[in-house]
Amino acid sequence: MIRFLAWDSQFFGKKIYRVDIQTSVDRPEQWESIIHKLKEDQADGAYIILSEKDPDWESRLQAAGIRCEDEKVIFAKAVNPDQGSVASDDDIEDYHGKLTDDLLALSWEAGKYSRFRSDEKLLAQFKPLYKKWIENSLSREIADLVLVCQKEGKIIGMLTAKKKESIATIGLIATDPLFQGKGIGRRLIARAQNVYAGTGAQKMEVATQLANLQACSFYESCGFHIQSVTPIYHIWFKYNDTI
Repeated sequence: MIRFLAWDSQFFGKKIYRVDIQTSVDRPEQWESIIHKLKEDQADGAYIILSEKDPDWESRLQAAGIRCEDEKVIFAKAVNPDQGSVASDDDIEDYHGKLTDDLLALSWEAGKYSRFRSDEKLLAQFKPLYKKWIENSLSREIADLVLVCQKEGKIIGMLTAKKKESIATIGLIATDPLFQGKGIGRRLIARAQNVYAGTGAQKMEVATQLANLQACSFYESCGFHIQSVTPIYHIWFKYNDTI
């Protein structure tokens, strides 16, 4: 249930843990023992992740003054092997170049509703975190596909993704704000589906925040459906006087 997050702790400079709550099994009465364990380990903070929305657990956490930083939504859709080619996608390519200012700006655009941006304790590292994400995608460490859409030499849209077994997961996706609403994101997703259809992928998944109404509406319009909603709370012992 409780595990130390070495990478997060090193990156954010705080001793951070992850607490996974299986709401069908774990009871809110266990909260005190969870807090005791975290304090015993001298944790600076923890991500409290509920397996699903649960009023009893959410009430317990909120009563303790712990803020919900994200309601993570996983959208999913079947990959259609008969998708066929996408019209007018000559401006979209699988990118193997270096990090550019355009890509960096798009990575920050992709994360503008992120819990790492909304939590003031982590905000200072939001941009470095998403820079690391796009860098590791370009190096193909955490992605096997980096699609970009270009217009007159400027990258105005981006999608990163990785396939594991039969599931292709979109990591980052964003369109330059000046070009949003022109179908670029839709074409990037269609192109990614075409690529993964040829690799045996059966499903595509993408995560966003429930508060990001524009993204949720966009994915639904692209044929995705909600697969799960996961509330994520952050607790900080050195700053939260209610604990």
